[in-house]
Amino acid sequence: MSDRSRLQIDLNILGENIKKLGVLAPINEILFMVKADAYGHGMLPLVSYCLNFSKIREFGVATCLEASELRRDLPTDKFDIYVFSDLNLEKNRDFYKNFKVIPVISSFEDLNFFLFDSSYKNVPLCLKFNTGMNRLGFEVQDVEEIVSMMKVRGRSSIYHLMTHLSSASLLGTNKRNTEQRDKFQNIKDNFESYNINLERTSISNSGAIEQGLGLEETHIRPGLMLYGPTSLVKKYRGKSNWKGKTISSLQTYIIKTSLIKKGTPIGYGASPCPGDGFIWFSILSKTSLRKLANVFADVTVYC
Repeated sequence: MSDRSRLQIDLNILGENIKKLGVLAPINEILFMVKADAYGHGMLPLVSYCLNFSKIREFGVATCLEASELRRDLPTDKFDIYVFSDLNLEKNRDFYKNFKVIPVISSFEDLNFFLFDSSYKNVPLCLKFNTGMNRLGFEVQDVEEIVSMMKVRGRSSIYHLMTHLSSASLLGTNKRNTEQRDKFQNIKDNFESYNINLERTSISNSGAIEQGLGLEETHIRPGLMLYGPTSLVKKYRGKSNWKGKTISSLQTYIIKTSLIKKGTPIGYGASPCPGDGFIWFSILSKTSLRKLANVFADVTVYC
C-alpha cells in the first residue's frame, strides 16, 4: 500500500549541475561519488544519465556489491568504477580482473595481496594516503616501502594517487586544509623522486571544489555538490562559488497544517518547537521521515 509520499529526482537538474561543475573545474576529470545508492537518490539511473548525457566516465562506490550492481545493469566497458572501502580482494579477484573495477588500496595488507596475486597483474594500481583525515590510507612515511614493493613486481606507475580532505567544509585557507595539501604534494614529490609515474591524482571533494581548492590535480571527486547542496558550513556559504540546485524534491500528502508557537511541545518526548510558524502532519512513515531529514538539512522532523 502506498503512503502517497515520494522523493522525486529531476535528472535534468543533475545535468545542469554537471555543466556548472564544468565551469568551476574546466580542466579536471570528474570521479563522481555515487556510494550509498547515490546518497539515496538512485545509483543506477544517475550513472545511466551521466553515461548518456555527460562526459563523466568514472564513478566511486563504497563496496563491491554496489560495483556489481552497476556492472550487471549497465554492462559496458566505457566507464570505470572505483571501490573505496569494502574491497575483499581475495574473494573478488575475478570481479576486479574481468569487469574493469578498480580497488582503492589503503593498507599494506591489501597492497601485498594486490601486488603478489597474479590475478591483479593488469588491474590499475590506485593508492589512497592519509594526510589528516585519519581514517583509511597509507602514511606519508610509507612511500619508500611502497616503492620497494612495486619494483619487485615490475610496477613503475600509479594509476591514481589520492587523499581526502577533512576540513573542506571550512575555508580553503584553514590550517588543516593547507597542511593536507602540503603533505600530498610531499607524497607526490617522493614518488616522482623514485621515478614512479603518477597518471592521475586527486584531493578535492565537494567543499574543496566549491572554493577552487585542489584543482591543480588531474581529477576532482564531487559527491554532495552534484546532488545540489553546498558542503560549506553555514557561516562560509556566502563565499562558495557553487550555484547548484537540489535534484530531489519531496512530494507527500498533508493531513493537517496549523499555526504553532515557539516552545510548544510536539509528539513523543514533547520536543519543543524551535520557532513560530506552521506545522504539518503527513502520512510518511518514520523510516521515510528519517531519510528525508538526511536530505533536507533545514527541515526539523518529529516522529
